[in-house]
Amino acid sequence: MDVKDRPARPMRKAAMAASSAAAAGGGGGGDRKRYLFSDSSSMDSDDCSDSWEDYGHARRPAKAAVKKEGKNKGRKDVKKARTKPLTPDDVEMEDVGEVRHEEALAVLAEVAERLQAQINMVNDAKAKAQQMLDAKAALPAPDTFAKQKHMQEVDRHCRVLTAMVRCEADIQISTVDKTAKQQVEACVKKLDVILNTMDKLNQDEVRSGLEELPEALWMTTEEGFGLGAYLGYHTFMTSLSTINTHFSHLSRQPAVHPIVDIYAKPTKRTAAKLPGRVSQCRSLHVHYPPTPRLVTLLEQLAATIETVELQGTRDPQQGRGQINAEVPSKESPTAFPKLTKATVGSMWESIARTRKYELPVLEELSIVSVHGLAAAWVRNASSGISSLHFIPNKADEMVIVGDDDGTYARYQHVIEVASAIKDTPSVGTLSSLTGQVEFSYPVWGFEAGNDDPEQLIDVIGTDNGGGPLRHVEMGLNTIGGTKIIRALHHFRTTCLSPGATESYHTYSWHRRRDGLSLCLPLTSEANDPPVAPALPTLHLCFAQADKVELKSHADADVPDIGPLALPRVNELDICWGGSQWGGLQGYGVLPSYIMSDPPTMFPNLKSVSIIQCSHGAGFFEGGAGQVLGALPSIDRWRVYGGEGEAGRQVMSSRVSRLEMHLSLERHPRVRYLTDEAEKGLFRSFAECVVSVFESFPRLKCVVLSPYKPRPKGLITLLRESSQKRLTVSGGEGKTIEMRPNRKKAASKDTKRGDKDEATKAAA
Repeated sequence: MDVKDRPARPMRKAAMAASSAAAAGGGGGGDRKRYLFSDSSSMDSDDCSDSWEDYGHARRPAKAAVKKEGKNKGRKDVKKARTKPLTPDDVEMEDVGEVRHEEALAVLAEVAERLQAQINMVNDAKAKAQQMLDAKAALPAPDTFAKQKHMQEVDRHCRVLTAMVRCEADIQISTVDKTAKQQVEACVKKLDVILNTMDKLNQDEVRSGLEELPEALWMTTEEGFGLGAYLGYHTFMTSLSTINTHFSHLSRQPAVHPIVDIYAKPTKRTAAKLPGRVSQCRSLHVHYPPTPRLVTLLEQLAATIETVELQGTRDPQQGRGQINAEVPSKESPTAFPKLTKATVGSMWESIARTRKYELPVLEELSIVSVHGLAAAWVRNASSGISSLHFIPNKADEMVIVGDDDGTYARYQHVIEVASAIKDTPSVGTLSSLTGQVEFSYPVWGFEAGNDDPEQLIDVIGTDNGGGPLRHVEMGLNTIGGTKIIRALHHFRTTCLSPGATESYHTYSWHRRRDGLSLCLPLTSEANDPPVAPALPTLHLCFAQADKVELKSHADADVPDIGPLALPRVNELDICWGGSQWGGLQGYGVLPSYIMSDPPTMFPNLKSVSIIQCSHGAGFFEGGAGQVLGALPSIDRWRVYGGEGEAGRQVMSSRVSRLEMHLSLERHPRVRYLTDEAEKGLFRSFAECVVSVFESFPRLKCVVLSPYKPRPKGLITLLRESSQKRLTVSGGEGKTIEMRPNRKKAASKDTKRGDKDEATKAAA
């Protein structure tokens, strides 16, 4: 931190006082303290510094390498006088720790000599002024014009002398009273402090004012309690050094900096001081891409580091290759004898290979990838990794996807994990595999065993001396066939320990969903082994699934796997052939495990989406209509197109709310509807809604999601077109809700009844 950026002491005292009041209600305790390095404002300057030592230098006079002659010839350097007056706070200035105690006497003697010489000069000037005034008074009165002119010049010089002496006297007297006097008084006060401290050496106990305060009020903890949590540990210790010089000494001890956080590239001066100041660091957190100075610091602390976090994002104007090029490779290895836990971002993943790191006790590794150079973090762990966790890439977190079906992510396939740990001690020590790791077959298939997830089983299976795993978390493609079920079952039975914790979620097309998705009915190939042995794994996947897509028809070779339940599924999508675009051609009847008892299979179903499109009544002929008719009470139905008697039967007996999405195919150069045609479309739509309410008494509400941009005045247009037989209002978002106007219908029925009776009477 530059001296110009360093806050003044009164500001730090005010901040500490305010933080003391804010922390008075805190609690907890701890002895872990962080050394924070973050200096973005001057990180490119080699003259900046953030250390305590620099602060101490700023608080004491600067050295001047000026060699004196004569009586000062023996001194190497002389302290310059302060240009700023001392304040009472400076009496308790922090210990600079670099001067000799006898220098104080030499400096005071020099000041006395200089002041005495100044006094002698003043006395000589005073004597000479007296001599001049006496001589002037003895001069006779001028009697000629020339003598009178000379006397006028003497008087003018005397006036100038008087003005000059008065001005200089004011400056010197002010300097003596306001600066020199205060400096001497501060010096005497400091001497009194030292003498009083020496007088107390024989006392039994010397107590600080802070010793009466609970530790939780002034020390920083990881939970965020104490003054340090408000000011930051660095500023906090700086403030405390004004109260008790013990904290200045304390801040210089490496033992009080077991945790180091670095958020900026250190300058050359700071990088030279940090290793000594934080030489007992046990936990290093770097939030910046690798640079030669940061890598050097990491390796200088290798002997003491127990945990390390190496993160950082790439500058958009700088490629990864440019950053890695800054850090040269190394021939001799560097050992980290105490490092047990490491978190490595994508910018740092190659450093273990290029710098030849030895990791004899590394057990827990969190990393983005183990592919290529990054595999060295696993392969160099000579005692074996017990926990391998795959973390997101920082760059991926900034990617915005165009839909709401999951978040963007890039996973590591299990075959890359198998390749990294093959023939390493980690084969027998790995007990936890979690994070962004994918266990699935590619959607485009595989050939000759490539991308086969069972390759992981060949490496860490218990039959091969691996595992067993006690905790797994993996992503699966949408489960639509028995092949992945059999592979997952093989993995569970050969790689997991009894009672292992398992968590699976859906990962497909670089999208991650927190839940698990299924596509039913499950498919299989003609020559596939039976799925019956893998039923425990099938039941596990059904128990964790929260989203199901049901095909309207079954494909060939669909196995019948017995009754199953989906307790977490509350939304069901029914599509033609398993695809809402009608791309697949399936015409078989749904298997019995789906059609026999839908209420048991979907016990908590609340919403159904029927994506019928233009497939007509045939959509329900594969068994979808039978499933819909047997489902329990549903809160919401959504129908996308379609027709047919089966659909009408479902709607007349089950549906109380209908959601409709209206869209138009638009071309950027063609306008398909004029304003009048668009109004005619919605007038016709309103009449259709009125007819739907009359045909389906159970229906209570129709929700319309019109295309964008929504025509202006659409609510009024629908209300007027229905001749007030509909109650039209705005719904959630941009939707429009339409309900039957029961009063209008009752009035219409009454008039119709009166007319019929009048006709009968006339007859």
